[in-house]
Amino acid sequence: MSRFTYKVSETSEDTRNYKIESDHHLTHDEILDLVGSCDTHPMADPYTDDGATITFVDTDFGEDSQLEIKADCSCDPINEYLCFDHEREAIKEKYPNAVYTDQCTWEVNGKEVEL
Repeated sequence: MSRFTYKVSETSEDTRNYKIESDHHLTHDEILDLVGSCDTHPMADPYTDDGATITFVDTDFGEDSQLEIKADCSCDPINEYLCFDHEREAIKEKYPNAVYTDQCTWEVNGKEVEL
């Protein structure tokens, strides 16, 4: 399964930019938790937590204000939307025989399945 990549920019009087790579789709809250835990971690090494790696890309410390999160695809962590390509990979990993139907659902042996 491909990794999810998120770019997080924190704007304030200075900036903090992070790159998060994860084995699974992260929600907005999970991303905020990773970014928050990274603040106290040494910047020299990437911070790893439960299959996710967070790296400082460019950092000048300042007062926190607003975060902008961008995914490497159309996944939307704020609204917890998973793009079709990542959904397909996750479904196929969990249900290798799943098929996508004309009704826009995933089925195994005629029964609908979800992540």
